[in-house]
Amino acid sequence: MIYGLPYHLVVTSADVIHSFSVPSLNLKMDAIPGRLKHLFFSPSQHGVFLGYCAELCGVKHRVMPIVIEVVGGV
Repeated sequence: MIYGLPYHLVVTSADVIHSFSVPSLNLKMDAIPGRLKHLFFSPSQHGVFLGYCAELCGVKHRVMPIVIEVVGGV
């Protein structure tokens, strides 16, 4: 992602409820089967940011990493 640009993420789930979370970017959005949820944000810092599923969702809950890299700028 590019620093300072606006982004629109569409979050959903194919199976159970999940929760897309990247705390250091102040992002959190539930992913609900059959629903589209919209998240609008503009990264305000550079770096690599780690996230996770914040909803206990099943046996593979611990292996659902999220990585967002913010580079450059406008």
